[in-house]
Amino acid sequence: MAGFKLLVGLGNPGSEYENTRHNAGAQLIETLAQQSQCTLKNEKKFFGQFGKVYIGGQE
Repeated sequence: MAGFKLLVGLGNPGSEYENTRHNAGAQLIETLAQQSQCTLKNEKKFFGQFGKVYIGGQE
């Protein structure tokens, strides 16, 4: 993953968008977070969730 510093996954709120292409980015981030044992936390300044992953000792 050399070169990646930030991954962003967008999603729409509401049950009508659940499991649709409108939330594919958010679902990808959730899956990557689970596989990396990363906890996503609500972050007010981003109006969303935030998590950090260290790969090869780098943030």
